[in-house]
Amino acid sequence: MGKLHHGTIIEINRNYGIIKSNYQDREVSFFFYLFPSMLNKKEQFIFSKQVRFEVRTVEIRSSKVMLAYNLKQVEGSEIKKYKIPKHKRSEDILTNYHHYIFSNFLKITDEKN
Repeated sequence: MGKLHHGTIIEINRNYGIIKSNYQDREVSFFFYLFPSMLNKKEQFIFSKQVRFEVRTVEIRSSKVMLAYNLKQVEGSEIKKYKIPKHKRSEDILTNYHHYIFSNFLKITDEKN
C-alpha cells in the first residue's frame, strides 16, 4: 500500500470526481474515477467529504496525469450524498468542443491565454 494523502471531495461528475488536497506543499486537484459499483440504486455517491487516498501516475491521451484511487472515508467527517448529474449532450458541446474544455475543465474564459 502506498502513502495515504488527505483531501476534500469538491466535485462529482458523471464518471469522475475531483479531490482538492495539499501535495508536496502545493494545493492540487486530483481526479478519481467514479465506477457504477460506487453508486447506490438512486445513482448517488455517498461518501465522506474528507477522504484519504493513494496517488498513481497514469497516461491519458498521451499525457501523464496523477489520479487519486483507493479512496477511504475519514471517520467523523461529514457524510454527503452526491447526486450524479445527467450527461449533457448539447449541440454547443459537440460543435464547440475546445471552448467547452477551456471553460468547464480549465476554468479559462479567454482561450488566447
